[in-house]
Amino acid sequence: MIYFFVLFILLILAALVIALVFNNSITLSVCNNFPISKIHGGATEYNY
Repeated sequence: MIYFFVLFILLILAALVIALVFNNSITLSVCNNFPISKIHGGATEYNY
């Protein structure tokens, strides 16, 4: 039972790391398209 619990925690940690990595790449690609230009008042130089 304890082994299963430890395995479950490791699985959650691995999922979090993978989610962070994917979230980072998705956030970077989305920021290149939308939010940064909106935050900086539509300055197009921040899109690249």
